[in-house]
Amino acid sequence: YLYNPRREEYTTYLTFFMYRTQEALTVFYSGREDNNEGIEFKDGSLSKSYISEIISKNSNNKTHTLFITDCINSGSVFDIKGGSNMISFSVKKLCSPESKESKRSHGILTYYFSKITSDCPNITPNRLTERMNPSLNRFNEVFSCELTSNELGESPIFSN
Repeated sequence: YLYNPRREEYTTYLTFFMYRTQEALTVFYSGREDNNEGIEFKDGSLSKSYISEIISKNSNNKTHTLFITDCINSGSVFDIKGGSNMISFSVKKLCSPESKESKRSHGILTYYFSKITSDCPNITPNRLTERMNPSLNRFNEVFSCELTSNELGESPIFSN
């Protein structure tokens, strides 16, 4: 668990866990984005392409890896293209990131994700998307699910 890490600390831990985890890893990010192009830290930023490089270079392609991005802006800070056995969840905001509405709705993805997966621990990504969107649409958000393979869409999000 990292809270307000420095850029270097974040990359060190992401590299470590991507390389060392053998079964299942969940990486959750909630915070500031660098113009929708990565993660903003107090001491700088990490581009989405650099984060993608860390993920692809350190993944063993066996670990079931789940990335969750819940930021004020839209989209994921994690690019999972080129990986395998990975899922990325985020939201697309239909209003301006500078608007009060966008700032007030920050955290809604986390709330509904936690609620639904707690109620249905064996839910699949495809079913989660169906369940999340009606709730998020009220906040002008669309739930997004990216998969490195279509088969992951019908498998439980969390391993038993």
